[in-house]
Amino acid sequence: MLVTIGNRLKALEENGGLERIEEESKARYQSYAERLTGVALPRATRNRTYYVDPSITIPYDIKDSQGRLLYPAGTTVNPLEHMNLSKKLIFFDGDDPAQVEWTRSILKQNPAQIKLILTNGPVMKLMKEWQARLYFDQRNRLASRFGIQGVPAVVSQDGSRLKVVEHNLNNRD
Repeated sequence: MLVTIGNRLKALEENGGLERIEEESKARYQSYAERLTGVALPRATRNRTYYVDPSITIPYDIKDSQGRLLYPAGTTVNPLEHMNLSKKLIFFDGDDPAQVEWTRSILKQNPAQIKLILTNGPVMKLMKEWQARLYFDQRNRLASRFGIQGVPAVVSQDGSRLKVVEHNLNNRD
C-alpha cells in the first residue's frame, strides 16, 4: 500500500500535478484568510446605549501553582474589578462603505486607543489600506456576548461594566 501511494505521489510530482494541488490549496487558504465567514449584522437604525455586566460564574475550582484555592466553583467574578479594558472596541461591517468611512474617521482621531473588530467584510484589504491591525469576530461570538444588534457599535469600560453604543449613521444625534 505504501509503495502504491509512493508511486502515485512520484507520478504527480513528475507531471506537475503535485505542484498544481499545492497552488490550488494556497489559493483556497489565501481566499479564506482575505474574507473570513462573517455575520452581516444589520446597520444600527437608532442610537442606542446600554450596559453589560461582564461577570462570569466560575464552573470549577481555580487554584494557584501551589494548589491553594483562589476561587471555589460557583464564584462570580467581574474581570473589570481586576483589570481595565485598555481600548475602545469598534465593531463594524467592512462591506458597508458608510460604516467603513465612519470607522476610519474615528480611527484617525485616536488610533492608539481603538481596537477594530470586523463582523463581516474584507479583513486583509482593510488592514493593508489602513495599515492597522483588525480583529475578526468569528461566528459573532463577541458581538452576541455584548448584545450588539446593530453596527457600528463602540464598546468601552464604564467602571465595572461595559458601555455599548450602537450608532445610527443616518442620525448623528
